[in-house]
Order: sequence, then C-alpha cells, then structure tokens
Amino acid sequence: MAALSPLQRRILLLRVARGRSAEEVATELSMSPMAVRVVQHRALEVLRAHLAGEAGQPTPG
Repeated sequence: MAALSPLQRRILLLRVARGRSAEEVATELSMSPMAVRVVQHRALEVLRAHLAGEAGQPTPG
C-alpha cells in the first residue's frame, strides 16, 4: 500500500474494505463517480505491478 498515493489508499479503503459504492465515495470526497472508478482502477494496477515485481524477486535468506 505504500506505493499508492493517499487518495488511492483512501478510495481503496472505502470501496474495497468498507464496501461503499463509487457514488457514495464520490460524494464523500467531492469527486465524480467516474473519477473514483478511475483512481481505483489505477491504484489496483499499481498494486498488481508491485506484487508482480515482488514475485520475481528472490526471497531473502
């Protein structure tokens, strides 16, 4: 999660962990629902890339 911006972390927390809709999050953050979805999509891409990079790294020890 450290690879994400504060906004990306907040949106993922609200959307995924708390199960809120894009419309609810948009209202809370003064954004459009489409902007919330775009930020969420990009955040998930960052996490996927980060995890894929870690998967290719040898484990220490």
